[in-house]
Amino acid sequence: MIIGEPGIGKTAIVKTFYEVFRYASVNPLIVKDIEGTDQLLRRYNLQFKYNSVDEVVKQYESANRHDREVDRDYQLSLFQKRYELGTNAFDDLLSEDMAKNYGSVDLMKKILSERYVNHARTFLTLNYYGDNVRETIKEIKIRYGERIYDRFFECFNIIELQGMSLRK
Repeated sequence: MIIGEPGIGKTAIVKTFYEVFRYASVNPLIVKDIEGTDQLLRRYNLQFKYNSVDEVVKQYESANRHDREVDRDYQLSLFQKRYELGTNAFDDLLSEDMAKNYGSVDLMKKILSERYVNHARTFLTLNYYGDNVRETIKEIKIRYGERIYDRFFECFNIIELQGMSLRK
C-alpha cells in the first residue's frame, strides 16, 4: 500500500511496474538474482492487473445494466473473476463513489473482503486523508469497517511517499 500526497508519483510507480512486468512476460528482459546470476524477469511471474477504483465501479454498474438475467449473471461472474481473483493493483482507494445497483453498494469494501478470503495479492495506492498515514488508516476503518481495517495490517506493508506534488 503506497500512501502520500496527490501528485507525488504513486500511480506512476505502480504503472511503471505494471508496464515493465507486462513487457517482460513476452520479451526477454534480464535481471540479476540475489546471487548475481542473470535471470529472465518473466521467470518470476510478476504480472498484475492495474485498475483505477473509479473504473472498477463503472465496470460493475455496466455489468448490472443487462436486461436479461442470464447476461447480467454472466457479466457479474466475469467481473468477479477479474477483480476478486489474481494479483491486482487498485489505484486511488478511498476516492471511489458508491456503486449504484438498486441502492448503493460499497464495492471496494466487498472486493477487498473477497480478495482477503481468496488470498489474492493486492497492491493499493491512496492519497492522504488529513495530513498523514495515521489519519488515512483511520479513514479506512471509517469507510470500510473494523473487519477490513484489521485485515489491512495482515495484508499490506505501508509505504509512505513524502514530498510535494510533482505536477505542474
